[in-house]
Amino acid sequence: MHILFGIQNIQGARTTAKGKKSNLSPQMVIEIASNIYELEIEIPGTKDKLRKVILHLDEQRNLAKLFDF
Repeated sequence: MHILFGIQNIQGARTTAKGKKSNLSPQMVIEIASNIYELEIEIPGTKDKLRKVILHLDEQRNLAKLFDF
């Protein structure tokens, strides 16, 4: 699994690498992200790759927006 984001604690508020604020603790983010999957398909003949991130829950979609993935 690749971790697609980073969190740091700044003055009590949690902030993503891009400076967006979140009320989620690093533990909560890891828990939500542990069930996010990425599907990669190689197209025969062209060797092009198609990638899709699978987000089932609203919390996962919110996390994707927060960390731009």
